[in-house]
Amino acid sequence: MMALLRFVPAGPASSPVRIPAGPASNLLVEIMKSGAYLRHDCGGRALCGTCRVEIDRTAGLSPMREAERLRLDALGLPLDGRIRLACQTHAFRDTDLRGCLEKKEEP
Repeated sequence: MMALLRFVPAGPASSPVRIPAGPASNLLVEIMKSGAYLRHDCGGRALCGTCRVEIDRTAGLSPMREAERLRLDALGLPLDGRIRLACQTHAFRDTDLRGCLEKKEEP
């Protein structure tokens, strides 16, 4: 069974994107496959924390693992599940989420 993500990219005038997500792929992979943008400076290795998303409903998501917990803690973010790293999180139920960081400005 696939979960349906309702993803809103960070930034002004961003429209929600509906994305089917299976438990085999993390949220970052599914968002990028859809063509929506989510910043991910380290390429999805839980090293930078730029792929963080705000979750409206935490039920139906994979448990937070140690690498994700350590990165969020290092960034001073809450560890209650409202903020997750998309590269480390899988959805098993329909979920609403919003990107936290806008596209990086290029010099």
